[in-house]
Amino acid sequence: MALPPEHEARMAPFRAYTVAHPYLREVDEIVTQYIYEPGGFAHVLVYGPTGVGKTTLVRRLAERFTAEGSGHQPGKTRQHPVIAIETPAPFTLTEWYINVLLALDERIIEERYYRDVQVSSTSSGRGRGAKAQEEAPALRRAVEEALARHGVRAILFDEAQHMVEKGTTPEIRLRWDWLKSLSNTTQVLHVLVGSYPLLSMRNISDQASRRGTNLHFPRYHAEQADERTAFLGAAKALLRHAWEAVAGQPPTERDLTSLLEEWSFLYERTLGCVGILKEWMIRVVSQALRTGETTLTPAQIRKRALTAAQCDTILKAIIAGEQQIDLEEERRDHLQESLGLTNASAADGGGVPPASIPASEAPAPKRRGGRPGTRKPKRDPVGE
Repeated sequence: MALPPEHEARMAPFRAYTVAHPYLREVDEIVTQYIYEPGGFAHVLVYGPTGVGKTTLVRRLAERFTAEGSGHQPGKTRQHPVIAIETPAPFTLTEWYINVLLALDERIIEERYYRDVQVSSTSSGRGRGAKAQEEAPALRRAVEEALARHGVRAILFDEAQHMVEKGTTPEIRLRWDWLKSLSNTTQVLHVLVGSYPLLSMRNISDQASRRGTNLHFPRYHAEQADERTAFLGAAKALLRHAWEAVAGQPPTERDLTSLLEEWSFLYERTLGCVGILKEWMIRVVSQALRTGETTLTPAQIRKRALTAAQCDTILKAIIAGEQQIDLEEERRDHLQESLGLTNASAADGGGVPPASIPASEAPAPKRRGGRPGTRKPKRDPVGE
């Protein structure tokens, strides 16, 4: 049952409230820089645990760039610098193309596009199989034209893990080939935002590694003092706004302190993910308004928490993803060793090449030998 209008008037602002916590701001700023200047990248992968705030990131970016392109002039196509698309599950190109056209207000899709969809769906098992890469060429042309007409710089794929979930390595490569082709044709940056299964697309090929970059949107870890402080800051901000939504007035510092005494429980049932905490507080505020409460208490908050079993399931998936991230450092060590940088750093004390040698006059490195395939001069054995 919907909340009464007077209660919905309090609930709506809290539902729309976003805590600009440090990790959200950091990832937001980096993605924004890539949207303005991709620097040769065709895609950006943003991955992190469920409930960390990835959908909030997508919404913030889309809203900010939409406001930037809001100066619509009559008679001209409305500009959409950045659009956000919900990645269909299971992923099909047909559904994705239609979602893009709808996001651009291209609501009139010609009959030939629908016919294209029907033919493609019939011939490729409704677009679910390997032939999905061939589906709906007319829809693709419509998307390419619409992206250019609306001045799109970047497409944000929310829930992008749907592109790779349950996909084999060859299927994921096909998705990457499609993404690369679309980026080359449109010069639009593709920002794929999703949970850790998205990692399987990270190094699917040497071109994928070169044409894209990766960003980890992590949770907060209680054992790290600075991360714990950041999490508590986000929790305090959410509790303040939750209290105001219920009571109709801001809480006192004493009120907030009493709620934050439960900080370890707040962390336990969110695993350090601010998005989970926000959803939890929405449930708390909604129930408090329904029952006519005038304040928030620790007991009210505990009643609306995820169960320990739910948190344990989520944590297992998070840890598996974080372990894959940790492997990156091991790969970096291996890369440095393979390039001979480990020994070079040890030999020169970790310093940099002398600044006194101008780059244009730097001595050429000595060849280890002659040209490849050229024999060194020596006497050949005779009589053998």
